[in-house]
Amino acid sequence: EQILEQMKINERRKDESIKKKREKDRRRQYTSEVRKTSMESMPETHKKLKRSDARELPTLCPSRAALLFIRNSFGLNESLTQVSKWRDGSPNLLILIARAPDEARALGNQEAVTAALASLAARRGLQFFLFQGHNTTMAHTIRTFNAARLVVGVHGAGLANTVFCSPYAAILELGLPEPEFIEYRHLAQQLHLHYAVSQLPPASFESRLWPRPNVIAQAAEALLDAAIPLPLSSSSSSS
Repeated sequence: EQILEQMKINERRKDESIKKKREKDRRRQYTSEVRKTSMESMPETHKKLKRSDARELPTLCPSRAALLFIRNSFGLNESLTQVSKWRDGSPNLLILIARAPDEARALGNQEAVTAALASLAARRGLQFFLFQGHNTTMAHTIRTFNAARLVVGVHGAGLANTVFCSPYAAILELGLPEPEFIEYRHLAQQLHLHYAVSQLPPASFESRLWPRPNVIAQAAEALLDAAIPLPLSSSSSSS
C-alpha cells in the first residue's frame, strides 16, 4: 500500500510539473509577442524620455493587437464592440487592488479606503471585492477582473490585470504625476475601458500612501456616473 501511495504521489508531482512547464511556455510565448508588436504604439511621451532604461519603456505600452493577443491566450476573445454583457449578466464587481504592507505604494489607511469603497458599492448595487494577488490563482484572477464594473488601484503591477476586464468597464488609478507613468491610461484607451486618475503626490513611487478615502470614493462615483453602459446596438437588441 505504501508503494502504491508513493506511486500516486509521484504521478501527481509529474502532472504538476507538466502543467507548470506548459504555463511557463505559454507565458513566454505571449511575452515575446507583446515585445514584438509594442513598438508600433509607443506613445510620443515615452519617445521623448531621456532615461537610461528608455529601451524597456515600449513594452509597458503594448499595441492593441498585443493586448488582444494576451486576452485571446486566456480565452477572452469576445469582440471589443460587444456590449450585450450589460444585460442581466453584466459585470457587477467594484474591485480594490490591495498591496502588501511591505510593498512600495502600499496604502497606510487601506481599511478606511476599503470601507469607503464598500459603502459606495452597496449604494450602487455593486459587490465589493478586495483583490489580493498573492493568494489567488490565474484563473480566478481572470474571472474576477472580467466581472469588474470598476477597478480601483494604486499604480503598480496589479492594475495589469485590467487587461481581462470586460469592454466599457472602468479603471480609477491612484496615479503618479510623473509623465512616464501612463501605461494604464494607454491600456484603457486600447481596450475601450473608461479611465480616470486620482493624483498622488510627486515622488511617491517608493512611499507608503495615505490618500483621503472620501476623495477616492467621490472620484470612483464620478467615474461610475460617467461610465454608464452604452445602449445595445440594434443588432444586439434584435437578437
